[in-house]
Amino acid sequence: MEESERDVLDLLTEQHTVVRDLMRTIATCPSTERAEPFEMLARLLAVHETAEEEVVHPRIRRIGDSASDLVDTRLEEESASKKVLADLEKMDPASSEFELAFLAFQQDVESHAENEESMTFPLLMADADLEERTKLGSKFVAAEVFAPTHAHRMAPDSALGNMLVGPPIAVFDRVRDAIKDRRR
Repeated sequence: MEESERDVLDLLTEQHTVVRDLMRTIATCPSTERAEPFEMLARLLAVHETAEEEVVHPRIRRIGDSASDLVDTRLEEESASKKVLADLEKMDPASSEFELAFLAFQQDVESHAENEESMTFPLLMADADLEERTKLGSKFVAAEVFAPTHAHRMAPDSALGNMLVGPPIAVFDRVRDAIKDRRR
């Protein structure tokens, strides 16, 4: 089965697992080996959160007011994480300053993922059948293609904001990534 033909909840849960694995690697590896897994983590989180805000959150909001309130709470967590991630990207991953900030960030991200998996995802599971969740999975994968690959402190948290601002930022990010990758 192609990635774009999968239940969005499976995609999200698998990405959460990859995020947790990368964070564990970063937290336990020698400080001189943090840069590469952190770069992978930063890119994954930036793309994941943008696609989630564009595709998943609007659908969950349609469930009702309490579901919309849960989305608002998750967005607050994501917004705070984006700011910390943007700060972490400016730090030397081998530094003790990075290590301390990363450990707090790791706890926040893990808590956010647990909240989504235990509170938000079950709402979507109950309200959308497999066919709809698979269509959402296709939209999610498509949204990831046009998502920024870095956290931006002033990035929007709404679907509309991400669709308007995301693609130009994504182009900038991907050019920056290509230049950085080429220099290696």
